[in-house]
Amino acid sequence: MKEVIEAGLKGNATAVFDVFNERCRVDDYAGNFPFLYNKLVDECRKKSVKKLIWKVKASDCFQALGLGMEAEGAAGSYFRGEPCWFFSKFFSETRRKTDEWINEDRMLEEVFHKAHNRGIPLPPDGLREAALVDAEELASFYGGLFPVYPVPIADPDYIKKSMRSSSVYMLVEDAGVIVSAASAEMDENHLNAEITDCGTLPPYRKQGHLQHLICALEEKLLKNGIYSAYSLSRASSFGMNRSLYQCGYTYGGRLANNCYIYSSIENMNIWWKDLSR
Repeated sequence: MKEVIEAGLKGNATAVFDVFNERCRVDDYAGNFPFLYNKLVDECRKKSVKKLIWKVKASDCFQALGLGMEAEGAAGSYFRGEPCWFFSKFFSETRRKTDEWINEDRMLEEVFHKAHNRGIPLPPDGLREAALVDAEELASFYGGLFPVYPVPIADPDYIKKSMRSSSVYMLVEDAGVIVSAASAEMDENHLNAEITDCGTLPPYRKQGHLQHLICALEEKLLKNGIYSAYSLSRASSFGMNRSLYQCGYTYGGRLANNCYIYSSIENMNIWWKDLSR
């Protein structure tokens, strides 16, 4: 649930208290950073939050480090083209520990060394932007792919609500059936968008569909005046990380135990791209 944390004349912060993922995420803030941080930490402890994730402006990085926060990564273009650092504070020892870090490093090395492909043609039905009438089928598609997901993506009402607000969905069909899909959630205040909700049916994987979808989303974003994009991908997913790398995204670090997705809590890799270049 999104809340605006008021700190009187000291400033305010927009925070999302995510009960399902046992975390708090600060997307925007203004004012006295140390004062806001201490106020948020108090709120997190009251709400039994296990991880605080704060999107910090570059000018506040040294203050964040001095307060004991941990820098987990960065997006070089986020706040209207300016960098964003992802800082975290853990309130649980188990939330901080991860056993897959080295394996995920090795997989990332494979991604970097994989030759760029020359593109694979889409199925005959091709690619198109999703409409409200596609919400039911999209929800069914996502529900079949992800037993666990950070947001209620298998709920058609959630998809409709996101379409009506700030998200655009693209999909690939084969014989009238959705085989791959992705979305972009736009932040018109900071002129950025998150590439998310990426998935492909097993028989259609390794065919480059996500790369086509990401490129189509980027074109849509530029038409809407959005000049930077970022994505959080499962650190264990070779296909998703490879797709972003192939599309020209830069690796920006890894968020430990960031959210519950697929079957358990997972580490998420940060990828970012300046769309204006």
